[in-house]
Amino acid sequence: LVVVLSFALYTFSFDRVHASSLSLSIYPPIIQIQVDPPATINTPITIQNRGQETVTLEILFKPFSSGKGESGEVVYISGKNPLVFEKIGVYDNDEVIEKVVIGPKQNKTLNLHIDVPQDESLSDYYFSVLFISKNKLKDKLNQSRILGGIATNVLLSIKGKPPLIGAKPTSIAKIVEFSSPSFLEIEPVPFKVRLKNQSNHFITPQGTISIKNMFGNTIGQVKLSPVNILADTIRSQETLWQETLLFGPYTATLNINPSDKGPTLIKTINFFVFPLRTFIILAGILITILLV
Repeated sequence: LVVVLSFALYTFSFDRVHASSLSLSIYPPIIQIQVDPPATINTPITIQNRGQETVTLEILFKPFSSGKGESGEVVYISGKNPLVFEKIGVYDNDEVIEKVVIGPKQNKTLNLHIDVPQDESLSDYYFSVLFISKNKLKDKLNQSRILGGIATNVLLSIKGKPPLIGAKPTSIAKIVEFSSPSFLEIEPVPFKVRLKNQSNHFITPQGTISIKNMFGNTIGQVKLSPVNILADTIRSQETLWQETLLFGPYTATLNINPSDKGPTLIKTINFFVFPLRTFIILAGILITILLV
């Protein structure tokens, strides 16, 4: 029976099934736009088909908002789109399009066109420009995951006139938390920063953490990665100070600039580094040597 089955497996013909994979890339992945109405915006979007087959991509617009967490995830919003979507279109040369065909190993540069009228409300609009494979349109768009397609996220901020010259700048952000363990035995030193955007527009703050020793000398600095914080949301960020041979008390100072117009946010914390286990081992070795 074994011989017969083995012979049958070798004589049967099995056809291989080749699954066509969808491989796309897009640039830029995030588009930041800040304008005063009225305005006309034209931004290029380049899509690359890395696959071996021609793809047909449907173009959709989907608004999103910040998720429940503080990691920067977004959630797509269902329902009626804002009126500003009527002024948004993707153009190929001078023609507005709803789908695009890209050959294998080919690039396609399109133009995102936005008209902002004079009476547009001063607010932020967050949306994704989706390029979805035609046979994947039936897939449900859930949160920030897209099946069978690619997207670029657009942060559109419609602002009014700047404040008068000489006016005192108001804080558009607040440091909710700046912390690290108060006692550490080993390096590196972890820091956690939680920043709240108190304004009606998205911000991209710049921040650094300066570390001083017990003598007041600056011995290290950590630069925070720039992240986008949507309006009225909190963004959490963690980083490490990669330093060795630490001992004693240290002071860490966080400096954050929510915008180039100020003011700078500052917060200071203290922590102590003492290699307790290493000290116990060395003390044990010393006591053993003295006893001997």
